[in-house]
Order: sequence, then C-alpha cells, then structure tokens
Amino acid sequence: VITFDSLKSGGGQKHARVAKNLSFWLRCEARVKKDVEVNERLSCEHVDAYIPQQSNFSDCGVYVIHFFERFASDPD
Repeated sequence: VITFDSLKSGGGQKHARVAKNLSFWLRCEARVKKDVEVNERLSCEHVDAYIPQQSNFSDCGVYVIHFFERFASDPD
C-alpha cells in the first residue's frame, strides 16, 4: 500500500493503520470469496511516498491527478 499524502495529515502512523486494516480486509475477502486462507504474517507492506507538500487545503484534486499520472507513467 503506497500512500501519497500532500498534506501529511496524521503522519505515517495513520496510514500504517489503514494499510493494516486493508490487509485484514483482503485476507477476509480471500477466505470468503475464494475459499483461500492467507497467512496473517503475509500482510500488505506500507510505503509512505515522498511527495511535495501543498501549502493549502484547496489544491488536493490537482495534487491527486498529478501524482497519479506520474505514478502510472513510471511506477518505479
């Protein structure tokens, strides 16, 4: 799970918790929908991507579009 937070709202701990919850949800979906048991130790890795920070609360959409386009064109 890669987070792109141009506001750094809540810091990495907030995003690490989201990654943990997403990992739990994916394991549950695999069990319920595909009858596959996934080891709990195989959880999603969380990476907090370094991106420029915005200076206001109104440019979020511009940042999201820009960084998604950049990531989609060169995910490495």
